Amino acid sequence: MHDLYLQMRLQRLRRKQLGAQRREVQPDDGAIIVGALSSVSGIATGARLMATRLRAQGLTCRSRDLTQELHIAAKLQASKDLSPTDPLPALPRVVHFNPPHFARALSCLGRRVFDEPVVAYWAWELPAAPGNWRPSLALADEVWVPSPYVRDALLQSFGDDPVLPTIRVVPHPMPAAMPRPAAAVRAQIRQRLSLSPADFIVGFSFSTLAGVRRKNPQGLIGAFRLAFAGRERSARLLLRVVDAAKQPGLCAELRTAAGQDHHIHILDSEQLSIEDFYAAIDILASLHRAEGYGLLLAEALSRGIPVLATQWALPEPLSSHRLFKAVSSELIPVVDPQGPYRRHAKQLWAEPHMASATAGLRELHSAWRKAHGHYPNADNSSSSNIRHA
Repeated sequence: MHDLYLQMRLQRLRRKQLGAQRREVQPDDGAIIVGALSSVSGIATGARLMATRLRAQGLTCRSRDLTQELHIAAKLQASKDLSPTDPLPALPRVVHFNPPHFARALSCLGRRVFDEPVVAYWAWELPAAPGNWRPSLALADEVWVPSPYVRDALLQSFGDDPVLPTIRVVPHPMPAAMPRPAAAVRAQIRQRLSLSPADFIVGFSFSTLAGVRRKNPQGLIGAFRLAFAGRERSARLLLRVVDAAKQPGLCAELRTAAGQDHHIHILDSEQLSIEDFYAAIDILASLHRAEGYGLLLAEALSRGIPVLATQWALPEPLSSHRLFKAVSSELIPVVDPQGPYRRHAKQLWAEPHMASATAGLRELHSAWRKAHGHYPNADNSSSSNIRHA
């Protein structure tokens, strides 16, 4: 009820200033980037990437971090640009929040929020956007999305609705190419994790808040065991769990899926930073059922890390990358009884084919062996290799 009242109040304020007018915005106009900039969600990461790109292009870019004001968990150092008491500069406001946080974010920007164009930057993972996003459409001059898939999801739900503003596909900028850390640095990180430099490490990192059924770590555990259990002692699976405390039963579920396989390591993100995670792994594997973009995959590719992932709905810059290997899938009804997609059972998402995933893991392992010029066969596992997240 509070969100509905807030949306109605903002709609009245916008109508009073602008009537039905919609203003055009270009990605190179400069902007105020508004988001939960000190959080680690995908949409917040996209906001930081956009700010970095605008500044690199020499365009005017200010930022407003609403992490604390919207009571979102902060994982990074807070942005110290615009404060709540600073007047908003005369720049488009690009607001990186999905509804209902979108209206809450606008309310934090004060009564002058509509003095300049407002852009809603939204991401969504299923083929149709939620119907309850409609009131927020009236608050935006344009909606920007990271991929054609998300654009089509909005059109599927609101394509014939006169309230729908212009939708513009503005992809996340691929992170700049980053060199791999030196071998000695990688070896130190692995040693801290009780892993050997001779191990072949498959990695995946996910947040419990992003939807565990969607991220599908259990599927990856199953594919890894099918590919390597009893066959390859050097292979390891490293699962990094963000916000593990938000879903304590999940870690027990993952340990059950892992069985007594000491080649599977489950770590809380507090034990391993994302940069150390990337440094430790040889490939990234994601058997997700749906993605609005795939920033984890993009970050891995930018670091020269091969990626094995469900191809369905991924944007072309990722799926056509030379280091990307696709996992085939079939579409099935969404099943997420306890998760964020529980109200979307009539929609579809991908079920990755285990045979395709298993074959991909083995193929990438063979390529890794060839690149290293040897066949590591020492079993360096220990009884404490499965870390409890």
